Amino acid sequence: MRRVVVAHGGAARLEASPHRSKGFPMTRLYCPVTADGVAALATSALTVEAAFAVTDDVRALAPHGDEELHEHIATQLAAAGCAGRRVVVVVVDVPDARVRPAASTGGGALPGRVVVDGDVTLRDVACFLVGDEGEQVSDDADLELSWYDASEIDAVRALL
Repeated sequence: MRRVVVAHGGAARLEASPHRSKGFPMTRLYCPVTADGVAALATSALTVEAAFAVTDDVRALAPHGDEELHEHIATQLAAAGCAGRRVVVVVVDVPDARVRPAASTGGGALPGRVVVDGDVTLRDVACFLVGDEGEQVSDDADLELSWYDASEIDAVRALL
């Protein structure tokens, strides 16, 4: 996994991580998707519009937490991107070279927000995380998300 490091003064840089897959350092991303996005993954590729990763600013939200807690926070940040629709987060692993920090805008980038260059395919998918039908994103409560393996994409599509 690649770490995004935000240095003093707000400048962000990426730092290589020790995790490797297929011979390349990889970054795990949590991406909110629509039903159309899941369909695109099933047939071709998805252009990622929003992505979150475990970054230093995510770690700062729970400084004494472990990696599992930080991944949970990144997942919840991605789920928040599904406001107003069924919560579906696709978890993908992509080469570090394809991930860069999101540019700050007026109020700054959301914690963990990154940009992925290029599309992702079903080969990149680790799993899907799906909220119950009718469950709404809330600022004061974590969402309970059901886990689906990448091979269960047809079951995820049927839920949507």
